[in-house]
Amino acid sequence: MVTTLELKQKINNIDFQLKEIFENVYIQEKSIGNQFFFTIDCNGEFWNLNESNSYQRVELKMVIHKTDLLKDPVCWSYSSNHLNENAHWVEKVSNFSNLVEDIEDVVLSCRMDESYFQSLPFILENLNEDSPKEYVDGDGEFLKTKIQSMGVSVDEVDQDDKIQLENNSFMTTKPEKKYFFYHHSDLSMADKFILEQELNKIDGVNYLIFKEGRIEINFTPVK
Repeated sequence: MVTTLELKQKINNIDFQLKEIFENVYIQEKSIGNQFFFTIDCNGEFWNLNESNSYQRVELKMVIHKTDLLKDPVCWSYSSNHLNENAHWVEKVSNFSNLVEDIEDVVLSCRMDESYFQSLPFILENLNEDSPKEYVDGDGEFLKTKIQSMGVSVDEVDQDDKIQLENNSFMTTKPEKKYFFYHHSDLSMADKFILEQELNKIDGVNYLIFKEGRIEINFTPVK
């Protein structure tokens, strides 16, 4: 018998893994009549979708019913175009161990409506590709010190003042800076969880992304 605690652990596992792929993840528990389910909304920047040779911000909306989450494999569904309320929902079945990987594949393989991807604006990372990199400012140095205090040796830090050409109401704050902390540490899931917990306590930190050999921190300077 799966308990409420075990159900919560499954949702927390999905949430943690999705945050390694998407910049923003929102999970809500809802009900309609005697139907109980979770809605999952994610968005993030992805490179070269449909050979666009640029970044685009993709938003994906999903639903998993509680009764389905208690099973393995898991039945779930996603909107083929969340911008169109009449768009159909695609039903999928995944082993729980591969669920997040299958969710990522929906985006990377462009498995939503073609019209949705065509409507996505492009994001410019730098206005001038030839301009020299800026120095790492005080906020970046502070974050570096904090990361190193938790046992991760940072080899190099890059800073990017990012410009976004988009209108996305899903975003709660507008990112202004992105820091890249390069390292050679072998971070476990537990290490990443602790880093995320501690760094998210810092004023100005919007979210973290863990990639191979790199920690990305999106940061809004505190005025």
